[in-house]
Amino acid sequence: MEDSTSIGAAVDVGTTNIMARLIDLDTGEIISTTRAYNPQNTIGLDVITRARYYTKTSDNARKLRKLVLEKIDSLLSQLLIDTELSMKSLERIVFVGNTVMHHILFDLPINSLLHPPYSTSHRDEIDTTSMKLGLRMVPDVPVYSPPLIKSFIGSDAVSNIIHVINSFADYPLLLLDVGTNTELVLITRERIWATSAPSGPAFEGMSLQCGMPALEGAIDKVEITSPLEKPRVHVIGNTAPAGICGTGALSVLAELQRSCLMNEVGSFNRESQSKWLQRDGNVMHYLLVTENNSAIRRPIYISQVDIRMLQQSKAAIATSIMMLLQSARVSLKQIARVIFTGAFGTNLNFKDAIDIGLIPDLSQSKITQIKNGALEGACLILKDPKAMTMMNDNIERTQYVNLMDNPQFDELMSRLQMFRPIQ
Repeated sequence: MEDSTSIGAAVDVGTTNIMARLIDLDTGEIISTTRAYNPQNTIGLDVITRARYYTKTSDNARKLRKLVLEKIDSLLSQLLIDTELSMKSLERIVFVGNTVMHHILFDLPINSLLHPPYSTSHRDEIDTTSMKLGLRMVPDVPVYSPPLIKSFIGSDAVSNIIHVINSFADYPLLLLDVGTNTELVLITRERIWATSAPSGPAFEGMSLQCGMPALEGAIDKVEITSPLEKPRVHVIGNTAPAGICGTGALSVLAELQRSCLMNEVGSFNRESQSKWLQRDGNVMHYLLVTENNSAIRRPIYISQVDIRMLQQSKAAIATSIMMLLQSARVSLKQIARVIFTGAFGTNLNFKDAIDIGLIPDLSQSKITQIKNGALEGACLILKDPKAMTMMNDNIERTQYVNLMDNPQFDELMSRLQMFRPIQ
């Protein structure tokens, strides 16, 4: 590609992953996209753990910022090298991310996000430069980040909204960005409602005892043909299994329930004669792969502890969906389209999700799964000046639905912890 090409970079700083993309600003063409794990995972797998770490000392804050800035620097410079583009071809960068990642990246106070009413210290758009931000491997170019909506609804949600409104016209539309922090948005022709669910890292495979990201070697589907028979596992890349990812965890939960190896309250059936249902001290687990067949030379299983964690995550997401619809006075039957994005949402199996009560039965709606919805919206901001006007109009008509410390949320969540379809 010629050096005269004008290049823009879009970066989605997620809790688990960082996505980066280069686009041709003249044509809007995607040049290259890459992904890496957020190195802040070594500090904590969820945003609250990182926020608490960040606020303890100034050294902690500098460490978290340095980790993410160095990774972004590396991703962008490597993209330019791999595409044989000169550094001087890069003209501007757009960053999006959830509220905590956004505040850490731009060195903003986050103490107020750790206690009610969970407010942000900065909601406005950000205009700065890459050098002022702290990037050192790329040239000094303008850097932009969209405004936030409120609380844990960050610029990634704004970017997602821009993308789906630009791509679809059937309303009401329910957008679910399922990840460590799940963002939920309901869009009608007149208004937008938004909220977030503290779903945690379980459905991204990050906190399970045998968990791993959805990479080669991850079990992403499980089939239990009979309670007494060996489970069948599907592995990404058709290689030896090394762990279980979020979609694999969802699959095994649904199969355990269907085969009566787990009851509706999420407890293993201790009366079962299945040799795959085993006990380690007082804790039971279901064996998926023996150590002899495992790439890591250790057995791969899902434990009762894992199930309790997944149970909390799935109930948080389900409850947030129902309360968002209730706030907007929109029924399930009225939803014209449901859009799933995010690391887990893009690949989830809908039958499994409905059967265990992760999502209500939305089978009457059009279902769309979008990879990298926030990144797509960031690219739209990069290449289309009209997107800025659209973005500001959408923020003006967005109502934030606060579910934190809501007694009704807690009551409904306790009911929706059952592993069964939502009635």
